Amino acid sequence: MDIPMTYFSGAPVWIRAGIILVLGWLAVRLACAALTRAMERSELDPTLTAFARRGLSAALWLVLLAVVLGTLGFDVAGFIAGLSVTGFVLGFAAKDALGNLAAGVLLMVYRPFGVGDTVSAGGVDGVVQEITVTMTVVLTEAEVVTVPNSKIWGGPIKNKSRRGNYPA
Repeated sequence: MDIPMTYFSGAPVWIRAGIILVLGWLAVRLACAALTRAMERSELDPTLTAFARRGLSAALWLVLLAVVLGTLGFDVAGFIAGLSVTGFVLGFAAKDALGNLAAGVLLMVYRPFGVGDTVSAGGVDGVVQEITVTMTVVLTEAEVVTVPNSKIWGGPIKNKSRRGNYPA
C-alpha cells in the first residue's frame, strides 16, 4: 500500500513514512476537534462526545498505522485481517457490554431523563444520580442502585419529573 507522494518520490522511505505520520497526526487532531465542535453544537451529552472522540481517534490511528507500515514496505493485509478477526471476537465476547453501550448512547441522544429526575426504569424507582455510557446510577429510598443501560432502554421509562400538563 504505497501512497503516491510526487514531491517526495526520491526521498528515502523512512522520510516519506515520517511525513505521512506527521500529516496523519494533524488530520486525526483536526477530525477529532471537528467532531467535538459538532457534537457540542448539537448539545449532546459530554460523555457521549468524549466516547465518540476516542472511538474516532482510535479508528483513524489504526488506519494511519496501516498506511505508515505499508509505506515502509510491510505487508498490511495480514494486519487488517487480524484487526477484522479481533473486532469480531471482541464484539462477540463483549455483546452484553456493547448492548449497554448502545443503550447508553441512545439514552444520551434521546434524553428520556436527566440527572436529578425522578424515574421508574429498569425495575428501579428513584432519583437519577449519574448517567454513563454503560450504566445509570439511581438513588432509591434505601440504597444506591447501578442499573445497566440495556435494562433501562429495553423497558418502559417513566420520568416523574417531566409530567407536563397531565393531571396527577
